[in-house]
Amino acid sequence: MPGSSAKVSLPPQPRRFAKATLEGRPAAGLLAGETREVVFPGKALKQPWHRKLIELKPVEVPADAAALYEATCFSADNNAMEIRSIMRSGPTCIPQVQASRDEFFGQKLLAERGVWDRYLFDDKPDTFFRLTQDAIWQGALRIDMGSPTPLEQLLLKNVDKRFTPQQIFVSADLQAWTAVATRIEAETPAQASVLKGSFSGTKEWETIQVNRVICDLPKGLGPLRYIKIPGKALNVGEAIGYAKGVQLDRSAWRASNVFADYAKAPAKRAWSGTFRLDEAAKGSYLVIPCNGKHGRDGAYAALRVDGRWIGAPRRAKAYPANPWETGNGHPDGNFSYFFPVSEAMLGKSIDAVVLQFESEGNPKIPLGQFSSEVWLTAYPIPYVSQQLVLEE
Repeated sequence: MPGSSAKVSLPPQPRRFAKATLEGRPAAGLLAGETREVVFPGKALKQPWHRKLIELKPVEVPADAAALYEATCFSADNNAMEIRSIMRSGPTCIPQVQASRDEFFGQKLLAERGVWDRYLFDDKPDTFFRLTQDAIWQGALRIDMGSPTPLEQLLLKNVDKRFTPQQIFVSADLQAWTAVATRIEAETPAQASVLKGSFSGTKEWETIQVNRVICDLPKGLGPLRYIKIPGKALNVGEAIGYAKGVQLDRSAWRASNVFADYAKAPAKRAWSGTFRLDEAAKGSYLVIPCNGKHGRDGAYAALRVDGRWIGAPRRAKAYPANPWETGNGHPDGNFSYFFPVSEAMLGKSIDAVVLQFESEGNPKIPLGQFSSEVWLTAYPIPYVSQQLVLEE
């Protein structure tokens, strides 16, 4: 572990070595049977890297419950699990692995199924970001622009006529939202073709009627980051932002389309607790489990840190996905939410909040029948090492 030490010696060797180096420095004494103390780099942790921090207690639903809920919705995505897996793995230096990824992302069928939010920002209106699984309480199309952005107009192209939002909601901070009216205009051409089923083995196509949705934002709003459009966004071809007549860079834009609009299903119960982290090992993250039955997507967790709301980018059981092949399950209990620990969290008071919502479907899951807590852990285990090289 960082800051620790260990006494190191070599056991009898069947081979004869002429040279030993430890972290690039001579260590000939080890070949002569000496014991050497090795000090591992880094600052020693004062507390265990893996430990339970607090139990959360029932509280009244907080006034900022909507902001906490939106923080996690905007942190998550509804991309196919295969997309998430590749993104989570990060870059690769293995040519064969990169070639396999290129083949997967480049295949025509992936675009036809529309299970990746990038199709909303690819300058190709004939590729769609599609809602291919059940939306929660009718769902909402959410767009995170990645950073505060001077948005003056939002244009949605090739929008399925079954999705006709009358207004959108925009925010800079997830708490203060401004409703802005839309206008629906005819699209050219007025029809588009999409796969009838997202994972149809026979590749049956259907023709949909499409419009375009335009929203001119009022002056004086200032830079914005978050866009929410309630409703079932079944098929949307493109989302484009403009400022001063110039199309905005969308390389950092992200979208989701499954999570409920908070107004449709507000929180009914809440649990909360406060703690402080003064240190954290490399790779640390907080885990907030919801132990028990809470209903299908009936429990969400978020953090309140230094006046900001922080959502969980990952969850187990995973956030609902627009499936690449098979469909989603409908888990109704024992979710765990994962929050990476950043330097900005250290030394700050952190509020952990769990919200419970009325679950869809019947029979209804009783409210308030589960417990929650907060753990600190890390992956990988935060060992450090020093390299010993023996040469013959």
